[in-house]
Amino acid sequence: TYEFNGGELRKSLRKVVAVVVKTAVVLFAITFPALPLVPPAQALGNPCALDPTNLITNGSMAVATPDNGVAANWNEFVFSGAPIFEHVDNEQIDPNGSQYIWEDTYTFDAGVYQTVKGLTPGLYYNFWLGYALTAYDPGDQKNHHNDLIGRQVGIDLSGGTNPSSSNVQWGNTFWDGSRAVNIADLNMVFPAQSPSATIFLRAINTNTDVRSKVWFDAVCMEVMDPQPPPPVPSTSFLPAVISNPP
Repeated sequence: TYEFNGGELRKSLRKVVAVVVKTAVVLFAITFPALPLVPPAQALGNPCALDPTNLITNGSMAVATPDNGVAANWNEFVFSGAPIFEHVDNEQIDPNGSQYIWEDTYTFDAGVYQTVKGLTPGLYYNFWLGYALTAYDPGDQKNHHNDLIGRQVGIDLSGGTNPSSSNVQWGNTFWDGSRAVNIADLNMVFPAQSPSATIFLRAINTNTDVRSKVWFDAVCMEVMDPQPPPPVPSTSFLPAVISNPP
């Protein structure tokens, strides 16, 4: 006769649960590959946007010809509001000026994007927005700082250009108005899934009674060297089956 052993059953189930949890962690990492990480060491020179090996075209935000308000090789997008896009040279971190986005007394959610081509699927890349300054002017023509203007980066690993697409993976929104450089939340490490990926730089303004301002500059991207180790393969297992022998 078959004797039921509850202790052995519980032991088997614990092993199964442990493997399932490990597998879920691996699948999560594969499904959501482009998440902000602690910024890795950077090989690009300083300023990185002017390094000829920078994979971003015009990461220094040089003016377009003719000047249409958006830096050369970049495109604007607007989720809400009616912000003004301008190229300026009064706030910057490298010699070529910056992308300036502003609006008076209204909220806005907008930014710029660029598609980077020539990527190698499977290789990991590091992308970062080096300068993201925010300020507001209550009418005294001076820049003040608060925590009501967020900055965010996103990426579409398929190379799509629709910022509203579910393919865009957005990082954390950074609200600290006292900081503009070396912001970990504006850094992404990702494995290329196609020869193209689109980078989005986003400004989210929640001020309503002042002129709100955002400057973007120093956008950089490079192949990671060395490459991260590949994901640990999941452990195969057979389900525990209890049956009565014939």
